Amino acid sequence: MFSNPNNSSNQNNIQQEQSFSSQSNLNTAIYNMQIHDPPNLIDNPRPVKRTKRTTYTEELTFLEPLINNISEVNINNVIEQLNNWNLENNHSENVWDKKRVMKWVNTRTRKDRLAKEKLDIE
Repeated sequence: MFSNPNNSSNQNNIQQEQSFSSQSNLNTAIYNMQIHDPPNLIDNPRPVKRTKRTTYTEELTFLEPLINNISEVNINNVIEQLNNWNLENNHSENVWDKKRVMKWVNTRTRKDRLAKEKLDIE
C-alpha cells in the first residue's frame, strides 16, 4: 500500500489546526482565570468590616463640655476620663483616642452650626 502524499499532508494540517485550537483554548482559559478569579486572599486580604462604635450616655457627659471649650488639656482629660469609665464598666473594646474625640466634636459642632443656619434662614 502506497500512501497518498496529499492525504498525509491533510492529516498534518488537521493535527496542527487541532493543536493550535487546543493551545488557543488553553491560553483563553488562563487569561480568563487571571482576570475573573478572585485575588489570592493571602496576598490581598479583604478589608475587615468596620463596626459602628456606641457612645454611651455616660460618655456624653464627658464629651459635651468639649463642644464649647476645645483645648489640648481638656481633650487629654476627657480621653483619660472616657477610657477609665470604659475600663470600669467592662467596655474595654470602646477605646477613645484624640482622633476619635475630635471627630465626635467636629460632627456635633457641624450639626449644631447647620441647625442654627437653618433657623436663621427661616
